[in-house]
Amino acid sequence: MNKTNIIQDVQNLARKLFNKEVSKMHYSTERLSGFTMDQLLDTERWFKKENDKIETIKNQLKLN
Repeated sequence: MNKTNIIQDVQNLARKLFNKEVSKMHYSTERLSGFTMDQLLDTERWFKKENDKIETIKNQLKLN
């Protein structure tokens, strides 16, 4: 994956976790472009983990 694809992925993951305004302000293309590749990958991993936690909680609530 190239940097542009990872930036777009981080932005999409951020929109799932935060509202549109927060995502746009904190995870803009300009801001994320300043991240190193390692920082971007760490950020992407963090968002995936957090989104997975939320999905797990939602699924548990549906079962109860």
